[in-house]
Amino acid sequence: MPPTARSVNNDLSIDLVNPSTLLFPGSVILGHVVRKTAIDAPSSVIRVRLQGRAKAKLVADNGNGNTTYRSRFNFWNESDVAETVHEGNLSIASGQDLSRPFSLTIPMDTSAKAVNAGRSEKEKQASFVKSPGTGSKEVPEQPLPGTYRFDHSSFSKKWHGYVEFWIEAELAVRSGRGKTKVTKAKLPIRINGARTRPITDFDLASRKMPGCVSSDLLVPGTDRADLSLKQKMRKVFGSSKVPGFHYKLEVTYPTVVQLGDPATVPFLLRLLPDWEKTSDVLSGVRQLVTVAKAEVQVETTSSVICPGTFDSHEGRTLGEEELGLLGALEVGVEATSVALDVYEVITALSEF
Repeated sequence: MPPTARSVNNDLSIDLVNPSTLLFPGSVILGHVVRKTAIDAPSSVIRVRLQGRAKAKLVADNGNGNTTYRSRFNFWNESDVAETVHEGNLSIASGQDLSRPFSLTIPMDTSAKAVNAGRSEKEKQASFVKSPGTGSKEVPEQPLPGTYRFDHSSFSKKWHGYVEFWIEAELAVRSGRGKTKVTKAKLPIRINGARTRPITDFDLASRKMPGCVSSDLLVPGTDRADLSLKQKMRKVFGSSKVPGFHYKLEVTYPTVVQLGDPATVPFLLRLLPDWEKTSDVLSGVRQLVTVAKAEVQVETTSSVICPGTFDSHEGRTLGEEELGLLGALEVGVEATSVALDVYEVITALSEF
């Protein structure tokens, strides 16, 4: 069940005015339908359509063989986004060609009518998009998703799914005997997810985690060479007489993020001294604290769902993408200190 492949030739082809233009829901696709083969037909029609759909396939090993489950949803009806660019006599001499412009507007949303057309209750339930309630009602319309594809396999399952869009041109030539010959061309295109206004409120939340560092080296004016054998032994055996610096690590993080937002995601670190628990000899002493290592990752989940005889069947893939790694950065150790923005530093380093 591969995605739609590019299919063009001299009989019929599709050219975009600017193939490098990024496309989004609501964008207008400009192009030409071209024929370079000679023809003389008194009755012909050339139509151009934009098609979009989501498909999934899951193969499960039940021990005695494999069972295949499939799912498919068209985002709109075949003729909903279409244009007739030629109708009537079509005459092209040898060595010449015909070019007809077209303009197609990408819908902002899926069509609930098309998505639910001919669907059984089980097929409607085997959807990640459900109506409120039991989910057995019609699948509601949704903002148009962007082009996407993934595949995965596990011990007992393998699956893949994709969202695809393509332009389809069709030349129908009617002969004198009443028969119609149809020639088609297909051009896959990439449509990005809907553009939304960048968010400014990340709905930040904070968490404080207590910690303690114990060492005679925290005492001002002390270096490793000054430590006596007794002090070293106290450290080894974890004696309570070793000076301890108590603190709370304050982590401020976003609870709302937006994919594609050009702004950096705030992720803040700050150490707050706990002077009540800190040893008297260290009271009021400013400590230098550095981040030895900070790693930022994005965890992703990609899933497919297909209707079965009794229940739906799912395949799920978990992934991680490392956004950056840093170390040896100083963290503020006062209530009034400016917090270290880990993600901002990683973003700045990645630009070099």
